[in-house]
Amino acid sequence: MVKFCLRQPLSVYCVSDCYKTCLMRSLAACAKLTCRLALVLTLGSGCNSESERDKTLRDLSYQGAAQESTARELPTSPLQPLVFEHDFGVLSPNEERSWSADIFNSTDCDWSVKDVRSACRCVSLWLSTKEIAPDTTARAVVRYVGGAKPEDDWRIIDLTFHDKAAPIVQFSVKAHVRTPATPDPLELILPRADEGEDVTGAFSVMNFSGSPWSDVKLASSQDWMHLTAIKSPSIDAQDGPRPLEVWSVTVRCSSSGTGVLSSLNRAVATFEARYRNGHGEEAASVEVPVYFRVEPSVAAFPASLVLAPPKSGNATSAAIRIFARDETLCPLTPEAIRVTHDLGSALTVSVIDAASDRAVLRVSAPPVPEHRKRDVTGSVTVTLSHGDGKAKVVLAVPVKIVGDLDL
Repeated sequence: MVKFCLRQPLSVYCVSDCYKTCLMRSLAACAKLTCRLALVLTLGSGCNSESERDKTLRDLSYQGAAQESTARELPTSPLQPLVFEHDFGVLSPNEERSWSADIFNSTDCDWSVKDVRSACRCVSLWLSTKEIAPDTTARAVVRYVGGAKPEDDWRIIDLTFHDKAAPIVQFSVKAHVRTPATPDPLELILPRADEGEDVTGAFSVMNFSGSPWSDVKLASSQDWMHLTAIKSPSIDAQDGPRPLEVWSVTVRCSSSGTGVLSSLNRAVATFEARYRNGHGEEAASVEVPVYFRVEPSVAAFPASLVLAPPKSGNATSAAIRIFARDETLCPLTPEAIRVTHDLGSALTVSVIDAASDRAVLRVSAPPVPEHRKRDVTGSVTVTLSHGDGKAKVVLAVPVKIVGDLDL
């Protein structure tokens, strides 16, 4: 390195200056090598757990970087982020936990706090001082509050300083919010089903109560939803904490039940079990919303109808088309179609075409004076019947006749 300096046309003062610079670099390299050697010796003898080895690695790596920066004078850009990690484990809903870490300033300048940022109010940071002097330590306390529902949460807090020699400090925390009876998923959405068919699904309930369950009971909020439960013989590998036991609940919904023929149906499945703890016997229960969508065998287009006000004594007309998804289940013949409405003389409805899988209704609003100044609302009801005369499908199409405000 001295030989490299003597190649340049330098004065004695410059050569001496260069020698000093090279000496500083050599000392920095020796310091870095010493840190690595201390790291190897410490990991081999003094650290007995994985967490201690990780902490030693992080602390020594940061101290080595700080010493190297001092030898090169102050850096013009921030150092690599200094990351502290912690896993709070299993928490109850809305439970609060705290964890502390020490921040050591190994540089020769003060670290004054610039900003503390987090994307969620559930985590907060407390510092023992707003300015960390050289060769001193500040205590940082991270507080976390679990959510109201079961979840696996991961949050980061960024701590920045005004000084360029100070690194960005990150606090990374994880938490696993669990109830004594934790469902997976939190809500069940069943696949679409044709009218008259059944559809099945399943959800799991994990035991985080700490004691085995007994006297398991199931309840359904609707008659068309049936539930069965069985304890899983084994627990599959999962991310996060491992439950004591897992129960599988099978859901079967029948589309032939009362009130099921709609775009979306909702029911609630309730799981309840008993367990014992230090306070005696308690109940662990959970409610899982179940959504059930039925595809009707017959549909109307449009689903609702708006008629303009009749003008100059002429009636206003529109068409409603009826479609059958399966003509064998519900054939659209003129004999099977019966149409009614509740608008009296303000509306007339007739069947103008009918085939096995489709039909067309003509809806007309005659120019009746008493109905022209105001809006008239009602519905057209289409009833499809079997040969025995029993109603099979009933469709209701809302109808609105707009009044003529010019009258």
